[in-house]
Amino acid sequence: FNALVKRAVAYFTHSKIGELKVAKGLVDKILKTGEDGGDCWEVEDYEKIRYEVKEADLALSSVGYKAIAVAVSFQGGPMQFVGIIPMLDPPRHDTEITIERVRKAGINVKMITGDHLNIA
Repeated sequence: FNALVKRAVAYFTHSKIGELKVAKGLVDKILKTGEDGGDCWEVEDYEKIRYEVKEADLALSSVGYKAIAVAVSFQGGPMQFVGIIPMLDPPRHDTEITIERVRKAGINVKMITGDHLNIA
């Protein structure tokens, strides 16, 4: 995973399928990477699927899931959106009490995350 481009890309050679490029990462960065310095693409049928995929991402985040998007390219062809993998990543068991103790000590707590606001 590359934190700068918010995705990971792997290249494989399969004995029967041939050359594969597989990517996983943030939904926005898998659907359309932009010119961010990494391996760049826009998935096939981007305009047709982007709203539905982004709505699914938002729906998952609203119930506490992080969403990992996956795309694949076969034989150097266009990247194809495969799907979203929901991942439950609850806070540590002691997070709430730790934040409470820090606040009682007079420290303002600021948390920085790349997650949707819904699950941050």
